[in-house]
Amino acid sequence: MNIHLKLFLFVTWLVCILPARAQDQSFIYADVVLKNKTTVTGVIKWSGGQILWTDILQVSKTDPLALKYLKKYQLEKLPGTKEEKEGIDWEFMNLWKDKLPERRPEALCRFGDIVSIHVTGNLDAQIFYKSGSKLRVTANADNVDLGRSITVYGFKTEKIAWSNISRINFRETGEGVLSWKTDPLYGTVQTRNGSVSGLIRWDKTKFSTSAALYGKNGKRTIGIKFTQIKKISKKNQGATVTLHSGKQVFLWDSRDVSALNRGIIVADPAGGQVTVEWQAFQSVVFHKQQEEPISYGSFETPRRIYAQAFGSDNRILKGNCTFDMDEEWNFEMLEGTSNRIHYKIPFRNIAAIIPQNEKQSNVILKDQRSLTLSNENDVSGLNWGLIVWLKNSRYEYLPWEKIDKVQFR
Repeated sequence: MNIHLKLFLFVTWLVCILPARAQDQSFIYADVVLKNKTTVTGVIKWSGGQILWTDILQVSKTDPLALKYLKKYQLEKLPGTKEEKEGIDWEFMNLWKDKLPERRPEALCRFGDIVSIHVTGNLDAQIFYKSGSKLRVTANADNVDLGRSITVYGFKTEKIAWSNISRINFRETGEGVLSWKTDPLYGTVQTRNGSVSGLIRWDKTKFSTSAALYGKNGKRTIGIKFTQIKKISKKNQGATVTLHSGKQVFLWDSRDVSALNRGIIVADPAGGQVTVEWQAFQSVVFHKQQEEPISYGSFETPRRIYAQAFGSDNRILKGNCTFDMDEEWNFEMLEGTSNRIHYKIPFRNIAAIIPQNEKQSNVILKDQRSLTLSNENDVSGLNWGLIVWLKNSRYEYLPWEKIDKVQFR
């Protein structure tokens, strides 16, 4: 047996017996099955830069979903349809022949909620969720999450073309030895709306302790590794950086520490994802994750959205719910903005939604926090309403303008 084969067998043995470090568990891990029947295993970096279980896959749904249950007059009243611009044929069989709706339903989900992704076309895929449900999707207008190469970090780094992939099977990051050693950024961010804790992406792209924070100090630009940083506090036109040693450094004139920052993303399985604009950011303290770090297993098995809807016509409907005519599972996410902070909240974390007017709604979370959110279909007059599924295969539709309040179980 030659030395190269012995080395290969030894490394393979190590893969089998050595668990990943606790912090490593926060990175997406999968078996990538190629069309040539081989499999590449390791940490996955998706085409849109997603590498953490809390990162979001954002695609468009291709199925008509619950719209097929609406009557002609109900379809005509949906906001954002082409009917507002031109006369169309409203027969159901023509419904999805590029006629209605102009707004295509989006699918937002964290990688931690996905079991596998089956590649079905150049820009298409079928997603299998932990709920046991599946969904056919296509690339959205931005076209960053489907149809492009992904990177696998195993014993070596491999970039794999979308066209070569058959299926991606996600699993716990508990096997194997990563080819690089870095921890994800984790901490507590103080904002205008209070504090939020979770995995952090600084300037949307910097997710690990090996990355550096850049800015001018005096007349020169310096970079400080996040491993050295305890706290960042916004100050004047820059930020004061407090190191673990106690030393403080003022940085300015860079995208990392100015209004040019693209946003500080904070995410955890229960709370969802929060993107804090620089104007709303106050400070961040970095610290270790809790005793059980965020991992693939941190994402609960989903269940159907169950709602009690109170209508302005005195109707009270109880049952499984399809919200905005396309969200059916409690891992799916509601979007809205408040005080220059953008929220993507899984329905499992929402206690109630109370429409306020055409532009905004009051969203009450299960931890009793209350947010007034706007700027998105989910919380405004652009919402398509909801269907509540009753007993004996019956259902009732409630348009958004007739909803006083929706409570979730």
